[in-house]
Amino acid sequence: MAAASGGFCPARSPLDIFARGWVNPWGHAFDPHGRSLVTDGAGGEGIYYGFPGAAYQTAVGTPRILHGMNPGSPKYCGLEMIDGPHLPDDAQGTLITHDFRANRVCRFRLSEAGSGFASEKLPDLIHSSRVTFRPIDVKMGPDGAIYVADWYNPIIQHGEVDFRDPRRDREHGRIWRITAKDRPLTERIDFTSLSNEELLEHLSADSGYARDMARRVLWSRNPLEVHEARARWVAGFAGAFSSPDVDRLKL
Repeated sequence: MAAASGGFCPARSPLDIFARGWVNPWGHAFDPHGRSLVTDGAGGEGIYYGFPGAAYQTAVGTPRILHGMNPGSPKYCGLEMIDGPHLPDDAQGTLITHDFRANRVCRFRLSEAGSGFASEKLPDLIHSSRVTFRPIDVKMGPDGAIYVADWYNPIIQHGEVDFRDPRRDREHGRIWRITAKDRPLTERIDFTSLSNEELLEHLSADSGYARDMARRVLWSRNPLEVHEARARWVAGFAGAFSSPDVDRLKL
């Protein structure tokens, strides 16, 4: 059966199909413009575009199929876009995912190409000789570091190896914290203590983590108060435009 990725609206609780035809989607990330990127744990085509209504290689009865940007890739799981002031310039905007079968953490860089992207495979962030190293997920942390979840298991198959096999590690797991040498970490922020106006300012932060946390807290606040704060915030930009530009923004 083809895998479908669903969309959920917390406000009204409807659940619907976002896109379909991936084999086993395991990773979903957003770039700074809100565009979705996806990895497929069995698709073998690297980084995928993701958008509502899209159909991929196993979608039945669909005349137009969208393929991944890195055909011939191994199975990848987990996905995160890397940014923030702690990390060096050459890391900004790169994508991190995992080749869990080959015990490595992989990197990609996107570049504009026509109406979309081109995806370039970069040297691995981590490549381990330990067969127990099974990276499966990645997130940016509040300190600007990269956090990688390691399943830590020599066996990864569903049923090819007996479930009672003593080599299956049922007790251990690790989280790796990756930082940049000789660069200060990002100061941690308690976003719940910020005003609505301060949270709105963080929507344009260099850090994707800060932008995400600001949105999450704003979502939990009184909608009317957030709307009023947003109106004041947007009005504050008017002085940065000439009068004709402001008129066009009102259309």
